[in-house]
Amino acid sequence: MTMLSRARSHWLEDLRLGLERAAERPSKRAILSGLVVLNLALWLWTSAQFTINPDGFLYITQARMVAAGRYAEALLLYDWPAYSILIGTLSMLTGVDALHVGAALNAVAHTLCMIVVLATVSEASKERSVWIAAAVLVFGNLWWNELRGTVIREHLFLLLMLVGFHSMVRDLHAASWRNWIVFVATGCAAALFRFEALLFVAIIPLTRILLECSDRRVRTLTFGIIAAVAVLSPYGLVYWKSSAGLSQLFESVGERVGIIREQILDPFLEGRMALVGYVSMAAGIILFKFVKALGVANIALSAYAARQSKQLPPRVLHLALLYVLTGFLLASVQIFFNFIFDPRHGLLMSLVLTVPAAFGLVELHRRFWSAQRDRAVAIFGCAIGGLLLYGFFGGVRFYDPHRFVWSAVDWLKTNAPQDASVLTNNGQITFYAGFPLWDQDFAITAARRNSISYLRNWREYDYVVLQLRQSRLYFGDEVRREAGVDPVATFENRRGDRIVVFRMKP
Repeated sequence: MTMLSRARSHWLEDLRLGLERAAERPSKRAILSGLVVLNLALWLWTSAQFTINPDGFLYITQARMVAAGRYAEALLLYDWPAYSILIGTLSMLTGVDALHVGAALNAVAHTLCMIVVLATVSEASKERSVWIAAAVLVFGNLWWNELRGTVIREHLFLLLMLVGFHSMVRDLHAASWRNWIVFVATGCAAALFRFEALLFVAIIPLTRILLECSDRRVRTLTFGIIAAVAVLSPYGLVYWKSSAGLSQLFESVGERVGIIREQILDPFLEGRMALVGYVSMAAGIILFKFVKALGVANIALSAYAARQSKQLPPRVLHLALLYVLTGFLLASVQIFFNFIFDPRHGLLMSLVLTVPAAFGLVELHRRFWSAQRDRAVAIFGCAIGGLLLYGFFGGVRFYDPHRFVWSAVDWLKTNAPQDASVLTNNGQITFYAGFPLWDQDFAITAARRNSISYLRNWREYDYVVLQLRQSRLYFGDEVRREAGVDPVATFENRRGDRIVVFRMKP
């Protein structure tokens, strides 16, 4: 055999072995590419099959005003305009409708969130198994999956805040002033989309200084600043909610305490305990909602990693817990004053907690498949697996129960003139049908009341379109009785919910 043929034979053998290894163990780049394609495919499916979310059509309507140069009118529509201005500006520059721009922008931001989380895990550990575990946890995150396909400012808030978290993790291994600049800059930019980003910008660096600095004077000063931030955070909530003042928030608390005193405790001569009862109730709601937002799987795996994993860097765990504690402070303020805390408000902390949880999942996987596996590990592993499967299949929406909205939209487009006045409790209908924005106050009030008989003078409108849950179909009977007209169209989904259309004027 000649030297050339031997070289060719060795080259072919090396190629064969390389292809076999690649087939057995795909590279991180190949896996990441597959995850990106999967996420974008799910996004395209969701965007094509589902109606826009309620917040989304408000943002898109405002963005269309911006794209049309109607800035003053746009600012009156919604008092937190940065997100809509961004979409509207991109729409104006590209000539693409704001609805498609918003969907594309959020698809990119949502996908980049996943990439940043995985990049952060790579900073914490070079182990391939930890990186793959983090990917599994991201796709098993119920709330991250539920946001897919929505047009909402949380996507950009999460992306910017996760980039800041990534810079802090990098700083733990290679301290640099550049990491701090990135953290502050991304945090301030994130505040354009959610005001609470500023709390993280203040608390995270100050607490790191408090824990890592050896100078007592600096630590004392830092502790005082942290205490001041905690005390002033309710004032930030006032600004965030555009409230008339802090007194208004305390008045709402006083009203709720009064209800507890008069309707629950007074008959048992325990009215003096009303405030204690309110605080206890708020504390229980805070704990329940925050655990729900973080995800039981993330919490359990992070605790497991803290006890069992030798690979998890302690400083990374402490930084993640610092984010969680800051988020808990924010959730406590929100719930105590307003009883408002949606799971998506805690999604940042849930994704941050993915980093230590990934170490826990790797350790659990190793012990679950080991010969010395005990019953507790087996039960724990099955429970985590079930939670992650539920997070994916429960969060990814494969069927839209609101498809009957399209039927109502088509009916309005065909039968109602564009200058008709339409009252509805579902703004998606008027948004897609091309009518002016919905009456949001009516929708909110109708959702909270057990009767809508006297909420409006129904005869003032040309059409009244009500979307009714199965348990509240009697709302349609109330309108029919008060207005004296029968529905001209009714649409129903497989769950028994209905959309009823009334023509109030001939």
